[in-house]
Amino acid sequence: MEAYTNGPIASPLSVPCYAWQEFDKRQSIEPKALPLYQMGNSLHHDFIYPFAFRHPGVLVLHDLVLHHSRLAMYMKSSEVADYRADMGDRAKRDRALAKLSQYTAEIEAAYPSHGSAVAEIAIRMGGGRLLYQYPLHELLVKSNKMTLVHSRAAGDEILESCPESTVRVVRMGMELPEIIPRQKARQQLGLGTETILASFGWVTPEKRISMALRSLKRLLDEDVDALYILVGGTVSHYDPREEAKRLGVAERVQLTGRVSETDFWLYASAADLCLNLRYPSAGETSATLLRLLAAGRAVMVTDQVRELDLPDTVVARTSLDGDEDGLFCDVMDLLRSPDRRQRLEEKARDYVRTEHSPDAMFEDYARCLEEAQRLPSPSIELPRHLS
Repeated sequence: MEAYTNGPIASPLSVPCYAWQEFDKRQSIEPKALPLYQMGNSLHHDFIYPFAFRHPGVLVLHDLVLHHSRLAMYMKSSEVADYRADMGDRAKRDRALAKLSQYTAEIEAAYPSHGSAVAEIAIRMGGGRLLYQYPLHELLVKSNKMTLVHSRAAGDEILESCPESTVRVVRMGMELPEIIPRQKARQQLGLGTETILASFGWVTPEKRISMALRSLKRLLDEDVDALYILVGGTVSHYDPREEAKRLGVAERVQLTGRVSETDFWLYASAADLCLNLRYPSAGETSATLLRLLAAGRAVMVTDQVRELDLPDTVVARTSLDGDEDGLFCDVMDLLRSPDRRQRLEEKARDYVRTEHSPDAMFEDYARCLEEAQRLPSPSIELPRHLS
């Protein structure tokens, strides 16, 4: 086993670790190793694409939707940046258009019937909800021997667009943390006895923070002594503080910013109810959600197809339909049912222990990699800049 990275040359796995630039050279050494590509919807993974197209292996999709990062790679390229800085330069304009034409070619290859229209809209609008409808994983999936995902729903979705590909489900491993009593966690964080709702991870519109803030207002109007804590970093395109001010709930909203591992577990343990309401979803299995379940927390999720792998005994669900009334009613019902919250907390931890243990993940990977070794390399026609 060897590891390749675009970061520091160090591996926690006690295996040789190399810079990604060494990959092509080392793949020429016989016998060739089976590549295992860890891919997500992030610019940090863009260096993997050329290798995943040239050297078929096993693709692990942590997100089904890759379109956001792929569009950003082209839009933030040096060619486009140079033109934006000097829009009167015709040569720079031509180089920028040539770069964006590669993006268009990639979209047309993935969606032959209407890819050019999708690419034109995406470039003009800079992305948006459109990208969730066109996930752009198809070329990668078809170029590799096997694709691994973390849920049956994700696997089914891939097979709809890539029916001839080999897709398998591997469980995401999660270690169980030490249980921290709620009162002890609150004391360490300087929190009181109020009812605490908490969301974790990047504070973005897709986490349905706006809906949660409006529901918080309803709770406060009903004389519920509630505090909503947003545990995670903020983004430039969304300001939850300003929204909380407009709603008149700013004093009952706490933003922590990014926190340490220790504080993550403390905030999770302090909460009466954790909200994991992401929609639309990029098809990911949320590691943050699994961590909350591992900590034995009651978690409410958005009721959608991509969350169907989670049993109803493990998570509470809230509908996408309607306005904040629906979320408010679902939250209020759960807050008024301490016995149900306790059952969710117990089942959550048991679920992670049985279904998402590191040993279970290892067994799944070992079985799939053994199968993948026997599979032939696929043949697919790619745009010239990808082949």
